[in-house]
Amino acid sequence: MTDDEYLVQLGQHIARKRQEAGFNQSQFALRCDMDRQNMSRLEKGKKNLQVITLRRLAKELGIEVKELLDF
Repeated sequence: MTDDEYLVQLGQHIARKRQEAGFNQSQFALRCDMDRQNMSRLEKGKKNLQVITLRRLAKELGIEVKELLDF
């Protein structure tokens, strides 16, 4: 799997987790201190994540970071 493919799959996984938690993209972006456009880019695999961003996402979803990376 290429790096680009990995980012797309990670973004799709994050989007599924967000939807399972009952957040729309705008709500979740606000909770994670991001704007909706960046959240959209992240979920489409067009944005490489920083570790601190993964930590924020996991915290708002009420899960461990490793759950975001396990897909």
